[in-house]
Amino acid sequence: MPFVHVNNIKLFYQSVGVGTTIVFIHGGYGGASSSVLPRKEPWIEGFKAQYNVITYDRRSAGKSSYPSSAHNMGVFVDDLKGLIDELSINKLFLIGSSAGGPVAIEYCLRYPDSLRGLILANTSARIWSHNGRVKHVEELRRRYALLQRVGPKKTYDLLNIDSETTPFYLLNQIPNPPSTEVA
Repeated sequence: MPFVHVNNIKLFYQSVGVGTTIVFIHGGYGGASSSVLPRKEPWIEGFKAQYNVITYDRRSAGKSSYPSSAHNMGVFVDDLKGLIDELSINKLFLIGSSAGGPVAIEYCLRYPDSLRGLILANTSARIWSHNGRVKHVEELRRRYALLQRVGPKKTYDLLNIDSETTPFYLLNQIPNPPSTEVA
């Protein structure tokens, strides 16, 4: 199995096809199932006649290393840059899918001259800031504690929610505001 060693971890990758390189950044937020496996995706089969398609497992995903240290968007981009450098890739297309999209966007902002193009699929250009997440996680915890303390019916009444509404309503009421920062 092919691995590259970057930033004190091992990244698993696969490369198929010939021609101009396309690097695909998968979605998901980590774990063994957060990967592009199996690699026999129809789109990969369709591209490999004209392109060198590289898929890889981001850190803490799939077959790559699971370091105990915290990581952030910058670390994911550093890992991607390390992969590209280790494989001596010049002028590539980058595809970011779902949670891989923000990684692709940040890479594009840092290294625009290294790209032929950027493709974003099923993703968002909005990046939710850490402070925004903390604020809404605190609100979710407050609502959960209320739910545990007084029960669903009373919680719905206190929050002015129709008691026929599912508990997921509480989750859907937490906004996902755009961030002004790019991490």
